[in-house]
Amino acid sequence: MRTVPLAEVWNPRLIIVNQQGFLRMSVPDWAITDYQVENRPFEAIKGVKTSGIVAEFTARRYAIYYVWQVIVPLFLIVMMSWGGFWIDPTNAGAHIGVATSSIITLIAYRFMLGGLIPRLPYMTRLDYFTLGSTILVFLTLVEEVITTKLAQDKIESLGRRVDRWCRVVFPAIFVLWSIWSLIL
Repeated sequence: MRTVPLAEVWNPRLIIVNQQGFLRMSVPDWAITDYQVENRPFEAIKGVKTSGIVAEFTARRYAIYYVWQVIVPLFLIVMMSWGGFWIDPTNAGAHIGVATSSIITLIAYRFMLGGLIPRLPYMTRLDYFTLGSTILVFLTLVEEVITTKLAQDKIESLGRRVDRWCRVVFPAIFVLWSIWSLIL
């Protein structure tokens, strides 16, 4: 654990003293489970020490917000993209239309996520889940284009077999990816 002097992160809205004089900490999206505050010398300029205070705390994130605002809608968008697997490949407009509308919906959703999720210099579990979902929706579009091309080349039976195969394989991959990225 890295100790950060309070002077570096001071925000008066985060640390509150209640009526009984007890220190109460508040950080949005987090539950403070334990904290310690102690006086320690602070060295703002090398060689010059002054009195300081250090606050260390343990926190637990409220994850349910991200489940309902990020994960559930992304699940629905990915599942929406699979609708084309049940459309006859000879119906090219509807077949590819479902996949392209899923891609457009996903792009709009990713723009919305940009303002919701903090930017970090590393990949989080949620980032891996979002990346995997994006790749899967894109692969759905590729599959729809291939099966439509097969139907246009009069190989409809192969296109239908690929669609039936994808009805099982894509959800299985998505479940495995979700478990790996969000749970393991």
